[in-house]
Order: sequence, then C-alpha cells, then structure tokens
Amino acid sequence: MSAIGIGAVLLAVICCAGPALLAAGALSAIGAWSAVPWVIVVLAALTFGAVVPQIRPR
Repeated sequence: MSAIGIGAVLLAVICCAGPALLAAGALSAIGAWSAVPWVIVVLAALTFGAVVPQIRPR
C-alpha cells in the first residue's frame, strides 16, 4: 500500500470515527461516574440527535 493510501485511510479514520469514539468515551465516562442508567440514555439520545442531522442526505 502506498503512503498516499495509508494517509487516506488514516484521514478517514480520524475524520469519521474520531468524533464517534470521543462521544462513546464521554458517554462511558459520564455513565460510570454517575452510575445512573437514565443519564446514559439521555446523553445517548442527545448524541444521536446531534449526529443524525449531520449524516442525513440533503
């Protein structure tokens, strides 16, 4: 695989998966910190509500 191909794959991972990984990590940290299941549900719903309009075709 060429350096350009590797760079493209890394860019796609950072650009596309990075925000989802950060959100999942934040939800996990907040959920573990609070230990209240409804907090996880509320934050997941907020994240879902923020992500869906961004990925929906226009």
